[in-house]
Amino acid sequence: MPLSSAQMEKAQQFFRFNGVAADCPYCGSSGWESQEIVSGTLVDERGNPRPESRSAPMVQFVCINCAHVTFFDATRLGLVNA
Repeated sequence: MPLSSAQMEKAQQFFRFNGVAADCPYCGSSGWESQEIVSGTLVDERGNPRPESRSAPMVQFVCINCAHVTFFDATRLGLVNA
């Protein structure tokens, strides 16, 4: 699910309030593109989905310089409901 402009503003407010540095840890660039809210599934030691696991909604951001991808918990950012 792509971020709306309201969700992007919420994410930026969260980053400012919590002192999240905007610089890429790999190339030092400060330009990021927001992408999608994605869901990860917990897996067991064999790589099979664990039946008791909940999906973990994450929002991904991509560095516009080096293409490094980073994820943040979309629920804690206030972008989705728990």
